[in-house]
Amino acid sequence: MAVSSISSSLASIITPSSPADTSTAAPATQSALDGGSAAGGSSAAFRQVVSQFDMHDISPREFSSLVQQLSSAGAISASDQQELNQMRVQMDLSGAPPDEPLDLVKFFQKQAQGVSDVAANNSSSETSDYTNTSQRQLEWAQKFATIQSSSSQEGVNTVV
Repeated sequence: MAVSSISSSLASIITPSSPADTSTAAPATQSALDGGSAAGGSSAAFRQVVSQFDMHDISPREFSSLVQQLSSAGAISASDQQELNQMRVQMDLSGAPPDEPLDLVKFFQKQAQGVSDVAANNSSSETSDYTNTSQRQLEWAQKFATIQSSSSQEGVNTVV
């Protein structure tokens, strides 16, 4: 594969969607963020896969495994998978080592805050797209952490 095709593939993943693209991707993402999936996947499969991972101690490589498992289970749509893959790219671009765990929620809180700080000084539509993408990524991380946390509590409540 040529380097130029790799670069263009990465650019398509990294570049936030245009406002026209957002209207088609947002419903699938919102559905998955609400626990379902536009791809017809079940909320139960989504929760089952996510509950196996600790979002406060997950490596980028483990995150990729999470995304792959969600996709294989039919728990996310293709657009959701692309958005989650973008999150992995963000981790890689930050210099996060692939096998060193990080707190996914804190990582994306920092990313969102950084984008928000830049947006405060620049009101272009491109900045707005980055802000929206950053916010959606933070929402994904928070949802994953909430599901994982509630699954841990269910196990404790069952034993007690």
